[in-house]
Amino acid sequence: MPNLYGFGVATLEEGRDLRLTLGEKNTQIKIIIFSGCLPWCDSIGYFCRKFNLTAVISSDEDWLVFYKHKWPGRISYELKFNTGMNRLGINLDFSKNIIQNLKNKPVKCHPQGVLSHLSCAENPGFHLSRQQLWHFEELIKYFSVFDGIRFPKKKHRIAVLAIGYADGLHRSLGGINNGNAAWSCGKVWLSEKFCSILGIINMDLCVVECSRATKVGDDAVILGPPIDIWEQAKKAHTVPYELLTSLSKRVKRNYV
Repeated sequence: MPNLYGFGVATLEEGRDLRLTLGEKNTQIKIIIFSGCLPWCDSIGYFCRKFNLTAVISSDEDWLVFYKHKWPGRISYELKFNTGMNRLGINLDFSKNIIQNLKNKPVKCHPQGVLSHLSCAENPGFHLSRQQLWHFEELIKYFSVFDGIRFPKKKHRIAVLAIGYADGLHRSLGGINNGNAAWSCGKVWLSEKFCSILGIINMDLCVVECSRATKVGDDAVILGPPIDIWEQAKKAHTVPYELLTSLSKRVKRNYV
């Protein structure tokens, strides 16, 4: 596979399984981990190093920890920037800090790639797509020193959850404004309150409203008390049994 840039997977476990499947003869093939919802910690770094995985750093806070603990140069990594989708990604202004951090570092400490996420990739002529591409091209200039969209009607404080339709979360639970006075969307229990799922549910992520009390790493309940599974099923236009049987093998089970 001489023209293959690499494989992209959602989770560390998927990366590990793919690396073991590829075998020792294909250790040069890059496997990129796109799971940007988990805060960076040393255990993720050790996991990536053990299985030769490429991490994606996708927030200002993650970079600060990643750099402070001297992971540049210890594992391969790429940087994801927020060019306008406003879900995940390092803030554009923060790129100056990263360049300054790496300015006098050896090549092995440099990122292997820079990426972003288009809000409306199926429509490259859309005004936001053009704006994002312009921002991304400017980013590429900065880093050359180294070798379907929906808008809410009001502002929300949001949290990104590491679950999507590939895990079995029904896309019909997403909060899509279809012109009705009230949005028909699923709920999660977060920070001691019911919070609506906002926008389209993606493959590996979803966005929910949250309060100022919400912190990175807080637990969110999607199925189970105090979430009424019958009410959740009603929002998804189905029955509780389908919600439960739709959960994929990516969802860890603990039997008691």
